Amino acid sequence: KKGKKGKKGKKGKGDGAADGETHRCFHCDSEGATMCCSQCRCAWYCQQPCQKLHWKQHKALCVAAVAAKARRATQRRIATAAAGSSRRNESCVICIGPVVEPVELPCGHAYCGACLAELRTKK
Repeated sequence: KKGKKGKKGKKGKGDGAADGETHRCFHCDSEGATMCCSQCRCAWYCQQPCQKLHWKQHKALCVAAVAAKARRATQRRIATAAAGSSRRNESCVICIGPVVEPVELPCGHAYCGACLAELRTKK
């Protein structure tokens, strides 16, 4: 994963401490760390050498944190899909009206059966 860029396009910069928070370096414990791990966004470092030296200790935490975030996101998607399938007052974004004879797609969205059939014939 070397060379992977964070949100702001700067290698190793992650979220940054732009919100006024101060962080301690996970390696040298100095105040004012500005770089966070670009994968888990949990570990903070004052400089790139500290981040590189701390990687062996941080790797297990990083992998676990990323996996936990992925599990939570999956659980949210499942809960949203379960709640979405029971919705009755949906509107079709194709005809901008109430869904008539709903056809639910694998993604969980529902559209009018006639609207989908018409779109499919327009190919």
